[in-house]
Amino acid sequence: CNHFPEQSPGIGKSFRHEGFGLPGVCEDIILTQGTESPAKVFPEADGVQYGLLLDAEFVLAQIHFKFPVNEAFVMGDTEEDTRAKKNEISKLQGMESVTDSSGLRLRMISEDEARLLNFQLKYVSLTLISPLDGNMLRVPPGTPSQKVTSVCPRECFADSLDRIGETEVYIVAVMNHAHLSATAVYGQIFNLKKKTMDFTAVDTHWTERLGANETMKILEKPIPITSDTFISVTCDYNTSDRTTDTFLGTSLQDEMCQLYLYITPPLPELSICWHADGGAFGLAENECIARCGKRPSLKFNIPRGTSNWLSNTGSFEERDELSKHWPHPPVCES
Repeated sequence: CNHFPEQSPGIGKSFRHEGFGLPGVCEDIILTQGTESPAKVFPEADGVQYGLLLDAEFVLAQIHFKFPVNEAFVMGDTEEDTRAKKNEISKLQGMESVTDSSGLRLRMISEDEARLLNFQLKYVSLTLISPLDGNMLRVPPGTPSQKVTSVCPRECFADSLDRIGETEVYIVAVMNHAHLSATAVYGQIFNLKKKTMDFTAVDTHWTERLGANETMKILEKPIPITSDTFISVTCDYNTSDRTTDTFLGTSLQDEMCQLYLYITPPLPELSICWHADGGAFGLAENECIARCGKRPSLKFNIPRGTSNWLSNTGSFEERDELSKHWPHPPVCES
């Protein structure tokens, strides 16, 4: 938080929040962790310590509670852990009230301490590309395959690069995230000038990934971002065994579709990047609205045929691996 406590006039008091997402309190979210979700693990990479660059005076922790209503969606690290959690929920459902004590413990060290430990420091910013509007993720029941895509357009990257006085930054690590009905998750990085398209964070066996620790994967070769770059994340969902619509939300029976990027040099004002269909805002069907961090929305579109662009290496390996999960329907094309 850079403007605390005026950003949080009700700090220390509980509040009720309906729907998806967190109430806007601080500029950047540095970590989220759901109790039903696998643990997030920070990466190790050949002696390099990656640290989020935070230009802030305060760090705020929010704890969100949801009364457990359905045992079917509990997922533990092991079958025994799952049974134990279901038994605990059964007991909670029989209680009139629940008392809880939750918190967050942070261990921080200074740059000097890190150097004494022989860590090579590299500062990064965390950018999340994900649908964050409820209209952008809704899957009907009984659907064996429906793909949902969210785009961070070149306009967002061009503006962010201009603000820090750089012409190029690099993605050094990636991680994806989704819930129970997802079958595949993958990112795509496009270069409008070179007319290339490369995959990243590809996972075609998502159901097998569930329950494993989530770790930012350090890339062997950093991926450049320029003012000609736009990036998308796509999730393929299977709701064949469901009887109601699946919506964007925080619980496991809801869905997410997220691509996390570590970027260096940092882009401090681009913590989130997502788009919404322009039709919901009175624009033409092929126009889209983008949100670049907390800056005002902007209109954009994408050239037709980008899914046919080849990778920088000419490889078809990822296309073959994705098989039926790719390509996704055109998004924001004009």
